[in-house]
Amino acid sequence: MAAAGSGGPKPGGGEALVSFVTKLPDAFQVPEEELVVPSNLERYGLSEVVNRLLAREKWVSQLEKRNLLEVLGAMKCAVCNVGTRGDLQPLIALGLGLQKKGWEVVVISEERIRPLVEEFALEFRSIAGDSTGIIFEQEYAEMLAKGKLMAMMQETQKRKATWYEQFLTDLVDKTKDIQMIISGPLVYSETYCVAEKLGVPWIPVLYGPLYPTAEFPNSFVMESNWFGWLNLFTYNFLFWALWMQEGGQINRFREKLGLSPLQVRRGMMSLIEEKKLLVIGGFHEVIIPQPKAPADWPESFFFPNFFFVPDTPADAVPSSLKSFLEKAGSRPVVYLGLGSMPAPRPQELVSLAEAIVEKLEVSAVLCAGWSDISFKSQDTEQRILVTKSAPHDFLLPRCRVLLHHAGAGTCAAALRAGVPSVCLPVMLDQPNNAKNLTRLGVATPPILFQDVAAGVDRVVESVLFVSHQWQSFAHPDPEGKQPGRMQLRVLQEALLNIINSRVTVEFEFVAQFEGRFRSVSAKEGKELESSYIWFDWFSVPQTEDVPSSQIEEVRSLQMRHILSIPRYVQCSQMFMALVPPLLHLETGVACDYHSWLGRGWCRTEMWCKLLDPEPSMPIMVAFSAEKVDFVGSLSWLRSPVHEGNFAVESDRKVCSQVVRTAMDTYLAHLRDSDTEGNLFRYFAGRYEDLSGLPRRARSLEDFLEAFRFPSLDVALKQEEGIGAVACAAMAGDVELLRRLVEMKASLDTRLQGLWEVAFPHGTTPVMIAATCGQWGHAALAEMLNLKADPNSHCSSGGAAVCFCTSPEGVELLVSHGADVNLRALPAKCSGLCGQLIRGGNLKTCAKLLELRADLGDYEGGLGQTPLQYLLFAYSDLPEGLETAKMLVEARADVNQRGRCSGIFRPLVLACRATKLAKGSPAPLVSYLTEMGCTAFGTACYPPLAIACRATLANKSPSLLVSYLAEMSTTALGTACHFGNPEMVQLLLEARADPGVRNDRGRPAYALARHESVQEVLRGFSRSGTAEHREAEETAEKPAPVIDVEEDSLIEMAF
Repeated sequence: MAAAGSGGPKPGGGEALVSFVTKLPDAFQVPEEELVVPSNLERYGLSEVVNRLLAREKWVSQLEKRNLLEVLGAMKCAVCNVGTRGDLQPLIALGLGLQKKGWEVVVISEERIRPLVEEFALEFRSIAGDSTGIIFEQEYAEMLAKGKLMAMMQETQKRKATWYEQFLTDLVDKTKDIQMIISGPLVYSETYCVAEKLGVPWIPVLYGPLYPTAEFPNSFVMESNWFGWLNLFTYNFLFWALWMQEGGQINRFREKLGLSPLQVRRGMMSLIEEKKLLVIGGFHEVIIPQPKAPADWPESFFFPNFFFVPDTPADAVPSSLKSFLEKAGSRPVVYLGLGSMPAPRPQELVSLAEAIVEKLEVSAVLCAGWSDISFKSQDTEQRILVTKSAPHDFLLPRCRVLLHHAGAGTCAAALRAGVPSVCLPVMLDQPNNAKNLTRLGVATPPILFQDVAAGVDRVVESVLFVSHQWQSFAHPDPEGKQPGRMQLRVLQEALLNIINSRVTVEFEFVAQFEGRFRSVSAKEGKELESSYIWFDWFSVPQTEDVPSSQIEEVRSLQMRHILSIPRYVQCSQMFMALVPPLLHLETGVACDYHSWLGRGWCRTEMWCKLLDPEPSMPIMVAFSAEKVDFVGSLSWLRSPVHEGNFAVESDRKVCSQVVRTAMDTYLAHLRDSDTEGNLFRYFAGRYEDLSGLPRRARSLEDFLEAFRFPSLDVALKQEEGIGAVACAAMAGDVELLRRLVEMKASLDTRLQGLWEVAFPHGTTPVMIAATCGQWGHAALAEMLNLKADPNSHCSSGGAAVCFCTSPEGVELLVSHGADVNLRALPAKCSGLCGQLIRGGNLKTCAKLLELRADLGDYEGGLGQTPLQYLLFAYSDLPEGLETAKMLVEARADVNQRGRCSGIFRPLVLACRATKLAKGSPAPLVSYLTEMGCTAFGTACYPPLAIACRATLANKSPSLLVSYLAEMSTTALGTACHFGNPEMVQLLLEARADPGVRNDRGRPAYALARHESVQEVLRGFSRSGTAEHREAEETAEKPAPVIDVEEDSLIEMAF
């Protein structure tokens, strides 16, 4: 923007003359006339891209040279998009500018957008569909608040299928008289096809710096800047993934239009680059995450500014808003809203507003949008104005601070207003937008909306429930008996390590491989400093030193506290199982994680936490002060309360009833909140099995009602999810199962992932029945007799044999033709390896070896040895050490390195790069991590999901990323990496060589991260055999720094 000369129009008060220049070629030069603009507009005013378009003879001639259009007379232009107000308003602003210069402008969108278009007096043409309607429904808003974006996307796709054909028909019908189509991002492919059919120009609009470049990554995929080809890959990967989703239906649409199918890899972006199409960017260069625009962006892509609709006339500003601001007087006003999105939990938004006005003594304007709002306090209501919407151009400059979701439109309005922001991002591009505002110095560091909202009404001091085993009959931790290793000292040191971020609390490897990346944040760790701790010795009345006259009274009170333990558990924000490997003082029996899992009362506490309808954090397990992990679902699914060990037999009945009550509450919650019904059906199906009750025979009508099938026809025709056959199998109702199959119910329904209960994508009823152990044998046998496939495998390649939890189940499958050595793509995980990674017990693994399971055939796919698979799920193996000894005795090669291949090879390289770059996750990556349930993801799940998980590394890479980068090591290296001192000792005694190097050049011993493992290695170095010491001395020494970042290592990795 240049200073104006003396000629042309004259400015008034508060106005200035400016002229616009551009570095683009002559064909794209803007008009040279000087313009009058508000003098306080600075850099963030109304975009002048309209002027570029209005110099029609220039850009039209440029396009004509590319044989893209012929212009005869005036242009009739359609601007098309779907979505929320934020998706349409920039295009409406563009349309208004075109209309002002004499163009005929039509807005084509869904009926929900009609009021917005009519507000600006543009012609509106409605097309079928309601692409974003789901977010305005409370149950799905709750899912959004919990980050269940994948479930929402699945439901949206289901709904889209009901109106998509009519949407395409309407789009063709409503554009018959159009001479140009300007398209928003959500309908690129459809509008391009229509424009091609009509023979009119098509111009796409981008709302952010999302044009492919090698200079910075796509913010939807990751946020940290890596290097050229990998940055470019983030754009190409996303466009490829989107085209894989929609390509088939788009080409079917083209066939109906009489057009040839598109043979492109990256959808519309392939065509844009190939044909050098004009692309408009509706954003200002200030939000580009580097000082200059990328040098590899083509001249055909220009991005002059944000698009704003005209300012609101004074008489159009709501009188209630004017009056509220006048009454506020000198009191600061805070704006709070989520733009065109509804609040995920509207009452938490209200609580946030109430807390702000009370604590900061300010007034607040709460833009509620589609949310239903009510107040707790009449006093605060007078200082909070609730409005469906408010004109940003009028309101925002009058506010002291803006709390918003960091949507693209709201960020632009905040920049234009010149008011600082506190960003509360929810999803998609919002976290990255928020970081951009922080980078510019106009916003505080972003806070996730879920974190803020959840913290408003929460008690400041949280509660940590500690579950543990007593180390003696009289005292939980007899002082001085085991110096330096006492339970309470381990608890104290573990908590200090979490508070000071010296340990990373995250899910173990298998759970992360399944897509569960929850970890304890630094903020959550700090909250432990002011937390209360529930520890039975202090929190339950004890009879020690109580006068005999009061014993009965104290015991009665003690029992009331004990029976209240389930409630204490569910009222605690955090749950920790304290399980350091210690010995019981009197019995000498080991007290560790597996003995804790065996105790009935510990199982009761665990199940009450697991059945909490709204858990704030997964269960933490403190194996030592330096090793604290979240547990996956495999352990607790195999640990029902009624099968636990009880010192007092009568407690078994009491605890079983407690858990049944908790499960009833949980099922009632799932009945209302589990939209797909799979998790509800799982617990409904296993209710009797997990509760210790006898099998229940149901009529067909009772069965349909119990499992929430709308009708018999729906139950029989279901092809995805937990279907009727699987429900009958879990319930152990063989007769009903047979009847359903006779009525043509499918034996091969495919569950698209239910990680809460350890079911991967592609799980079949046979696999589900196999996980039920003895309870499910009869149902499994019946399905096999009815010709169910014994060699069916899930999307990652795990066969049915992998899911068995008993040797009898394995024998049953093998007797019907199951191959114990089946290694299906992509993971090529054999039956034995699958058993080990799923925590298979000693007897089941022994049965597989008896049936000639191959210990040496493991190359290809994930390429890990049986011992490495065992180590992945070691915490889930009660007899892990005995199983490892059995494998060693069966001649498993302890010095064989992992050898992945195929799709896993580039993923391993990506993890190495992630570990070196120490990248941080982007919002869309979490969604792509779960994409195995989408149309194309069913086939592509493993490479897609793991690639996305590889980018989910925080400043300290996740356990999954860290290990995949090192997975070419031996079993000893794996044991060192995962911190298993007993396995390290066993492997060293089995003559494992600690000097064997992986592909990164790192020997096995260099992967040790835990002091307990390093202690074993030091002991071996001092007392090992001469042969081993000689091997260690002659081995090439490791690099002095473990996380090497030299160029040579990058060359080695790529």
